[in-house]
Amino acid sequence: MSLRPLWQESVATATRFSATICASLALAVTVTAWIWYPFGAWSQFDQAMPLALARASLTLLLAIPVFTTVHLYGEGASGHKPFVRWGLVIGASVALFSHYYFLLPNLDDVAMLRYFVVMGLAATGFLVVSHWRRPLWFESYVLRLGLALAGTALYSGVLLAGVLFIYVAIATLFGDRVRGESFATIFAWVACAFSVGHFLRQIPRAGELDSAEAQFCPPLLPNLVDYLVKPLLTIYMAVLYAYFGYILVNWAWPKGVIAHLVLWFALLTVAVLFLSIAYRRAGEGPTKFERLFPMLMLPPLAMLFAALAIRINAFGVTEERYYVGLFAFWAVLALKYLALVRRPLGILLPVSLAALLLISLLGPVGAVAVAEHSQNARLTAMLERQGMLQDGQVRPAEHELTPADKVEISSVVKYFALRERLAGLRYVPPQFAVEDMPQVFGFAMQHGDYAATARWFRLARVGAATQVLPIEGFDYYFSSQGLPKWLSPIGEGIKAGFDLDSRVLHMVVGPSDHLVSIDFTPAILSWLREVPMEQGGIEHLPEDMTIAFAGPGLRGIIVFASLTGHGGAASPEVAALLQLDAADFGVFIDIDN
Repeated sequence: MSLRPLWQESVATATRFSATICASLALAVTVTAWIWYPFGAWSQFDQAMPLALARASLTLLLAIPVFTTVHLYGEGASGHKPFVRWGLVIGASVALFSHYYFLLPNLDDVAMLRYFVVMGLAATGFLVVSHWRRPLWFESYVLRLGLALAGTALYSGVLLAGVLFIYVAIATLFGDRVRGESFATIFAWVACAFSVGHFLRQIPRAGELDSAEAQFCPPLLPNLVDYLVKPLLTIYMAVLYAYFGYILVNWAWPKGVIAHLVLWFALLTVAVLFLSIAYRRAGEGPTKFERLFPMLMLPPLAMLFAALAIRINAFGVTEERYYVGLFAFWAVLALKYLALVRRPLGILLPVSLAALLLISLLGPVGAVAVAEHSQNARLTAMLERQGMLQDGQVRPAEHELTPADKVEISSVVKYFALRERLAGLRYVPPQFAVEDMPQVFGFAMQHGDYAATARWFRLARVGAATQVLPIEGFDYYFSSQGLPKWLSPIGEGIKAGFDLDSRVLHMVVGPSDHLVSIDFTPAILSWLREVPMEQGGIEHLPEDMTIAFAGPGLRGIIVFASLTGHGGAASPEVAALLQLDAADFGVFIDIDN
């Protein structure tokens, strides 16, 4: 078998989508650097690099659909005029750099939510532009791309399995250690380089006539949808209607989780109906499933909106609830359109969704603006109810607030703090910080049952597993492993206890009954300031993780191997947001004789 045709086709694809291929290769290199970075000796010198690599990887991933769309638009609009195509590529590159610097400054929840919305817009743009000047119906064209994507996944899976087996064989036979980083690197190159190139070569050119083979839909897909997916959706629908009946009988309002259960079901239903239209033969009318299911979805969607309204009434609008409502609204429109139109124009579905996503990014009706307005309105109602508003500024209440009221007010402050947008909080002084709450609100931050899991961190000493420390001149040593929460005897002449919630270590050593308490909070916050923290639990390695302490008749040091927690990474200077989940340390104590 000659490889010449395959080589020629690969060269033609690389020439046609040159910017996309370069972006995919750069993505593979960047992801590889990100995978291996924490294990390099140079990692301790530049702690900002992991965040930069993660941001660059996300931007390059976004560049793949953007550059592909630009190439296809230039191909359809102006043939192969190089100056037009490269002018569009340069413009897209400027837009991507702007996204990197302005819309993705970190990896917090708002930035990532905005990123996924932009990625959705880019994917929609690719579908619409790639279908331009191609004779197939949009539904059939999307089905064709879906089959190409499935084929790419199959080829990539076979290639990945083969390369991994070869790597394991080489490492095992030649006495090398099989490393997880190597597995991740191989996966990154197959996913970023091979998969992208294999998929791009299957995109038809503008005006290219589709052969009968290209338009063929394998029987596997209709059989899978008609005889497996649709019956499963029907059973799921019956479960939702049973719950709807339970609500009517017991007059119990729907739970908040119903919103997610119904939303994903509604979006899957839209996708299944879209596929049914795609492989429907010419002249065939809609099936019973296509006629009835969109109407049957309306009561569950009504439950979704009821549950969402209850959550918003209790806790206000957040970006997540905003998008749940937006997707549910789009699902209602899409289902009614698919039910009422005999031959729907499928391209309207992604275009309408893209329009709603674009609106969610902009202006006063955008997700961030609506959520901030809602949370501020919630705060206004609470402060007015407690008489804490005077001349447009918050003042401590003249009476003692209930724990529930403190938690409710704290939750609004925490909403802005975790998103690093305290400047948008109303009624507080300029430069307000969470640690100022006792002076401004009259009480400190109250966590309640709220888990500040928007960001988490892991601090670990460089080479903690093998590092040799020059420890001498100490009389006692104990480890945090198995250390009780309350002060308890842990050995002859020593009592100790460590509370994760307060981050305080208590000790009574020797014949003295004097209690020594060491608060880890200042040290942890200082270490967090030294390293860039971000959502996703990136591990950072500070050089020095020790605390020296002294008490009556004793001195000592605490040597940390690792610390894991969450909340404080959002704003390292805010002790009220810091919550420690695990701590691995050793304590060395010297008794003064």
